[in-house]
This record gives sequence, C-alpha cells and structure tokens, in this order.
Amino acid sequence: MPPDYWDSGVRKFGHYENDEEEWTPTRKEPWPEQSGRDPATAEPSIASEPVPGTSPQEAATVRLGSDRLPEEIRLLPSWRRAVDPDDYGRYLLESCQAARLREVLEDIKQGRETQDQPTMRQVNIALMKTRTIEEYRSTYNRLAGVHTAQGEGASRNEWGSSMVTVVGRRGGLVDVTIDSSWIAEAKDYEVQAEFLEAVAEVRRKLFSGLPDEGEYRLSDEELEVCVEQLQDRLLRASV
Repeated sequence: MPPDYWDSGVRKFGHYENDEEEWTPTRKEPWPEQSGRDPATAEPSIASEPVPGTSPQEAATVRLGSDRLPEEIRLLPSWRRAVDPDDYGRYLLESCQAARLREVLEDIKQGRETQDQPTMRQVNIALMKTRTIEEYRSTYNRLAGVHTAQGEGASRNEWGSSMVTVVGRRGGLVDVTIDSSWIAEAKDYEVQAEFLEAVAEVRRKLFSGLPDEGEYRLSDEELEVCVEQLQDRLLRASV
C-alpha cells in the first residue's frame, strides 16, 4: 500500500512529497480580493451597519421623559434605506421600547424609583372627588388600571385619517401606526413633529388631573378608609 494511503485503502489528506495534486479549499462565493474589491474598504450591508447606542432593528434614537413616554426623537440617516415604508411604525415602536428597556435597566442598576405610575395616595385622592359609581370606576381604571390612550398627529389624508397614530399606557407606547404613502414623501422633521404631537396627546390623556399628594391632611391609612366608605355609599346610591 503506498505511504499516502491508509490500510483500508482510503487516501490520506495532507501534503506528501510524492503528491502530484494539491488540495485547496472550495469557496462558494468570491472573497473581496478575488472580486476586485479592497477588503479594507469593502462596505458592509445596510442590515449589518452598526449604529452607536441602538440595536439593528431600531430606526431612531429616542430620549424618554420620566413617564417613559418619548420626549425627543431623531430618525437615523439609514432608516429609509433599511426599512420598508409599511414597517416604519413598527420599527419606530421598537426604538421606543428599546430606549425604555435601557432606562429600566439603568434605574434598577442605580436603585432609582420610576415615575411612570401615580402613587396610591394620588389615586385615592382622585377617587374621593368622584360623585357616582361610574365616575369612581372610570377614575380608578384610568389611574390604577391597565388603561391605554390614543394620540394623533395633526396631518390628515384625503379621508380624514391621521398620518401618525400612537397608542400608549403608563410606562410606554404599545402601538405606532404611520401612513406608508405619506412617510415615503415626508421630511424627517415632519415625521418627528407628527409623532411627538401624537405622543403629547397620549401624555395629556394619561396624566392629566393627577392631584397633589398633600391635598388631604390624612394619613395614607385614614385616606384608604375614607375611600372604602365612599365606594360603599356610591354603590348603595346606584341600586
């Protein structure tokens, strides 16, 4: 058996002095130097282009307020090339959610308390001002329950629908819808302005009317007793 073969008859891989054939790896696609491109200057694809401070699926950098809703937004230069117009709303929402996640993690790391929910004392003070059981329930759901609010930008299409619509709750946005035909032609500053206007409406609906915690000179425990007594009276009055 020749020295470059195993006893089983299978040829060994490697280089031997008597080999006439030289094995080279097979490449399915040309490497940059083979395709005429300089590997040092080869441009990465848009999908893998790194953007500082963001994740690949994000379309904007976002600064949130203490209520976890966006206060400032800047669209990234590459987002129109990387995102289909029908997906702009979803990608913008993901940018806001990623910003919220970073802030939540930073708050946990620093031991800070969030301000995106009213205190139970604020809820109880607001409940004390209700006059019917329907108003009581509505106030409770708005302040303490999982309540969402919708906001719209000022621009409208020919059918009267808003170009930008957002839905949010305390703690962040849950949905962003953007007219794909409009955004394909709109300037970045127009998109940013419409978006922030819609968010401002959500903020007003969710956080307006929060009472001052010092409005009642009662302890938290005394206030809770008063709220329970009020609820009983309103329930009896509704029968």
